[in-house]
Amino acid sequence: MKILVSGLCGFMGKEVAALAKEGYRGAKLAAGVDMAATGQEEVPCAKGFADAATDVDCIIDFSHHACTKDLLSFAVKNRLPLVLATTGQTEQEKAAIMQAAKEIPLFFAANYSLGVALLIELAVQTAKAMPE
Repeated sequence: MKILVSGLCGFMGKEVAALAKEGYRGAKLAAGVDMAATGQEEVPCAKGFADAATDVDCIIDFSHHACTKDLLSFAVKNRLPLVLATTGQTEQEKAAIMQAAKEIPLFFAANYSLGVALLIELAVQTAKAMPE
């Protein structure tokens, strides 16, 4: 799965990128978006969504809530699933997130701590183990 990391140059963006580069769960780091991009990133990294790569399978966002509008527009326009891990959205931004979720697969949570990650993994493993 080719991943675009929004917020690629930030702490969490770098962590997600490192996992994807290692091929974690079949992931492949394909591109990034970050206002702080220098051109020295290991993958193409645009400073904004107008120039972002579209040949990806999903977006993982660890940027800033001020990017929410452009992020959602890009994801919806390109029909890309989105994991939205940015916090601090305004009520207007939260409403836009709910609207986008009607059009694309969108996972939004305010807490991506280790505990939450473990709960998500447990849910995935449980679902796989259930008979059809």
